[in-house]
This record gives sequence, structure tokens and C-alpha cells, in this order.
Amino acid sequence: MRHLPLLLLTLACACKGVPQVPDRPLAAPRPSTTPLQLCWAETGKAESWGGYATAGWHTTPTWKATASILVIRHPQGTVLIDTGKSFRLEEEKQQLYLYDRILVDQIMAPLKDVAKAPEALRQVGEDPSKVKWILLTHAHGDHAGGVADLPGVPVLMPNEELNFVTEMKDAHSFHLFRDQAEAIEARGVPLHFKPVPYSIFPESADLFGDGSIVVVPLFGHTPGSIGVFVNAGPDKRIFHVGDIVAVREGYERPARKSVVLGVTDRDPKRVAETVALLHQLHQRDPSLTILPAHDREVWLELFGAEAPTCLPAPARQASTGSP
Repeated sequence: MRHLPLLLLTLACACKGVPQVPDRPLAAPRPSTTPLQLCWAETGKAESWGGYATAGWHTTPTWKATASILVIRHPQGTVLIDTGKSFRLEEEKQQLYLYDRILVDQIMAPLKDVAKAPEALRQVGEDPSKVKWILLTHAHGDHAGGVADLPGVPVLMPNEELNFVTEMKDAHSFHLFRDQAEAIEARGVPLHFKPVPYSIFPESADLFGDGSIVVVPLFGHTPGSIGVFVNAGPDKRIFHVGDIVAVREGYERPARKSVVLGVTDRDPKRVAETVALLHQLHQRDPSLTILPAHDREVWLELFGAEAPTCLPAPARQASTGSP
């Protein structure tokens, strides 16, 4: 019975279905022969009722959630997608208004501590001081929580998200904690998209210019939220989609988030349209692994073992590069 109020709200939210969107041209992914090694570094995890993840009659009985870092070892340097959860949550949420503290308690607080970002990186054999770039899917505290613990590492974000960080720094909002905002501002580097189609997206940013890591705008969850394609081989093609969906069911069904999670979307209409695009992409490119940031079961399937773990890859070669 404790889930009944949320169930009713979730079902009410289901009447707002995912809209139909026109089919987009599907550009073949640019081939990449760059040897990449991928590692799963986990900072937090939790289990909750599946109805928290998607609206409507959900088919995910238990949502096994994670707050993780995707570590990408490229010959030109190591890139992190996200930095995991904050370990200063109790202190940080005191800065927030009451409503926002409630959101933190419902959404971020259930993630139990596993390892701070530096320790999580060391567990997969990565020296935190030698990371080349941090690529944040967006600035929420369960993705940017480790930025302050990784000093000196540049943080790549679109201007839309960098502006959002500045705007929200003193807003006392769920969307951004001040200490994380200051860490991002000190090291933020603008990520610029070019009108170069990739997959079904009209714009992209090829991080190293070799097709191995390609960023696309997935604006809506936050003003500058992004998705990242990682091409580690013909059978290891990944699309990290951040929080556009909470679990795989979101793009398979497709379905909006539950009403509780949905309030974290800055532009719910745009997010729903993007979910429809992910559904379209999943149907047309089924070999692509679409990776929601917080769906631990997809992470486990991808890596084949519990974190911390790495997929095998050829030996790295020293080189230099720039975004």
C-alpha cells in the first residue's frame, strides 16, 4: 500500500504518451579502428520499485539503479563519461529549498555509497590525476558528484549546460549544488557541435576526430544534456543517453518517466520527443547498446561482470589531441 499514491500518479502521467516523431535518416556510423578499453567504475547503487522508473503499467518489477562512471581509455588519453554520485549529499542539500530537499531525498539519497570517484577509478586501474577529460551528460548531482574530487581535469559541456550551471549556482535547486557548480565553472570547456549528421542526429562533435567517441545534443533533461556514442569495436557500439530515460523499458516501450522522475526534466515535451527518437533508433539499429545512466542491469549486461571491471582491449599507444 505504501506505493499506492505513487502508482496513481504514475498511471495519471501515462496518459501523456510519448509522441510520434517523423522517421529520420539513419546515417551509417563512421568506422573507427582506434583501440578503446572501457571500464565500469561505480560510485553508488540502489534497488527500488520499478514504478519509479517509467509511467504506466511498467514491466520492470525492480529498478536496479547505479551511479557510475564510464571510463574510456583512448590512445590520446582517458575520458570519463560522468563522475558519479556526491558523497556530501547531506551537507549539500541543506543549501536547498524544502521542495528541492524532498526531491533529493526521493531521487538521489537512495543511492548507497560504493566508492568516491577517485577510488572507483583506482579500482579499475586508472590514475585519477592522469584523466584527460570529463564529459558530463548533464550537471545533476548524481552525475557531477565527483567533479570536485578530480581536481585539474577539464570538464567538457555545451555552452547551454555551462550557462545552466552559472544560472543555477545560487538557485538553491535540486538541479545543481553550489560546490559542484564552482568546480565545473573553474574547469568548464565549451563543447561545440558541428552540422555533421551522426546516426539519426543532425549535429555532432567527434571528440578525437576518429569516430571513436561522438557526442550529440540530447537537450531537454537539462538545457545542455548530451548523449555519447562510443565505438569500441563492431560488437561494442554504445550510446550513453544520460537521464533521457531511467531504464531500458523507457525506450523499448516507449514510455515517459514516472511523475516523480519527470519533474527533474527541464523541458518534458522535448524529452518525450527524444525518447521517441531513441525508440526509433533502437528498432532500426538493434545492435547498438543504448545505455541509460542509471539502469544497472544494462551496465551488467554490457560488461558481463559486476563493477569494478574492464572489457579487454589492445594495448594503448601514446599520442596527443584536443577537443
